Amino acid sequence: MNVKVNNTLNWMTLLSLAALAMFVFTSNALSALSHLLIFFPGIYFTTQWLKSGVRLSKSSWCLLGFIIVAVIATFFAPDIDVGRKFKLISKLKYFLIPVMAIFAYDSALKNLITKKHIKIMLGMFLVTVSLANISGLIGLFTGFNPLRFKAAADAHRAAGMYGMAMTYGYGIEFVCILLVGVLLYWKRVQAFFELNHKFYLLLTLIATITSIAGLYYSFTRGAMLAFIISTPFLFYQKSKKIFFSLIILGAVIITSAIIYVANSKVWGTNRFLIPMSSQTNTIRLSQYHAAWKGFLERPILGLGYRNFESNSVKIKKRYNLAHQEFGGHTHCNLLEMLVDTGIFGFILMVGFHLFWFFEIIGRKDVLGAILAPFWISFVVSGLVQNTIMDSENMFFIMFLYSISQKGNQKGNQKGNQKGNRHFYDTRRVKPT
Repeated sequence: MNVKVNNTLNWMTLLSLAALAMFVFTSNALSALSHLLIFFPGIYFTTQWLKSGVRLSKSSWCLLGFIIVAVIATFFAPDIDVGRKFKLISKLKYFLIPVMAIFAYDSALKNLITKKHIKIMLGMFLVTVSLANISGLIGLFTGFNPLRFKAAADAHRAAGMYGMAMTYGYGIEFVCILLVGVLLYWKRVQAFFELNHKFYLLLTLIATITSIAGLYYSFTRGAMLAFIISTPFLFYQKSKKIFFSLIILGAVIITSAIIYVANSKVWGTNRFLIPMSSQTNTIRLSQYHAAWKGFLERPILGLGYRNFESNSVKIKKRYNLAHQEFGGHTHCNLLEMLVDTGIFGFILMVGFHLFWFFEIIGRKDVLGAILAPFWISFVVSGLVQNTIMDSENMFFIMFLYSISQKGNQKGNQKGNQKGNRHFYDTRRVKPT
């Protein structure tokens, strides 16, 4: 009976991964299938592995601690009615399910998923993300998005298959840094996944080119900033000379842009060079200011998870801050956690970020080499946009977190390894 249950749940995990590969950049609604399919395998395998003595990584403990604090903060928030409390608390699934998925992925990778499965899903992802990028670019230049069968979501910016250009811009920036890393370390990736056919290199090139084009034409400043800052770190293992040269070049580009926007008074044709005094910048600053005031009002428990948005206008009026007509989230991941969940939630979220980084750089495989720059882009972009609350981005971000955790759990790990054709058993490949 146990074997049948394990096999069924492993197949559900495989289908969850396939749903993510197909829909993460094409349909947010269908991406939810990945969570639905992984939910029961996650509960089952997490329970089984913890019983066997396996301990979670420090980053996972920080996430679980944050979830508990966020639930308490939301429960005791005075201005949230009971129905809305449960709705907001349910959004914490974007943190909880990926922690549970760690063990489900581990079991499926040991006992079911072969490299053939991985190659098929990798191909599906590369094709779907390329189609999403191309469809968004067509929508920008023609006004009609062919895959969405409707007018472009934004008349002035590429939005892929998303409804908002900004959400797409931050999401596709993560793909850009990963794909550039894949190309840079192609020999290691090729050996790791046994991608012997040139077709995969062609798909990767197409996905990379269309993703970079999508990023540029989304005109998402924070995403472009994160891409510029994180790209040099792809070369850290390859060449320290190139790494430091790109760091200097990036610093020159960013400094020049800052000087230009600080002294410019006129909004030009390029959205990347919007004057510092423009409304889009001052609104973001007003959100930061309001979030800080909100935190000082309730420093221990905060306003409640995802509750700053409904309070931002009230706070601005209470303290006579700028842009009292504008309400929304903080446009900053850590600041959002600070005002929503108080000092303890903030500390735990910072801990999650830091421990995840150390866990990534502790890896000696190609996954660690590529995910370290991704982590940097995630942190940098999170300083100027609330990516950690966008469900479209969270599906992708937290999937990468889950797979990065393979090998970070401590204890007596047991599994029915069927042979070296399974992905889990792949040998490490020396750097080239």
